[in-house]
Amino acid sequence: MTTSRTKAEDFVKELGIETQDKDYIKTLKALEGRFDEVVLKTVLARLSDEEFAQFKLALRSKHPQEEIAAITARVPGLADDIEIRLTDEYRLMQSVLKKV
Repeated sequence: MTTSRTKAEDFVKELGIETQDKDYIKTLKALEGRFDEVVLKTVLARLSDEEFAQFKLALRSKHPQEEIAAITARVPGLADDIEIRLTDEYRLMQSVLKKV
């Protein structure tokens, strides 16, 4: 079984990022932040006005993750759209890193 540290190391290596240990966490956090941003923008772009209002209310609830999951689960094709956008972002990162 692969640990999450090993999976993260494989991911960074696959992207071609050479990093020292002290930069490792910073690099992973930056990648995580970028992927989170892509997911959030994709979700927000696909929500109707009513769903967006529910989303905002869910952010202030006791169980925001569960409520947001329920809202986004009702958006047809959202998971596919997120996958496409994350794949595009990953390919963009790879192409940029090849030029460096």
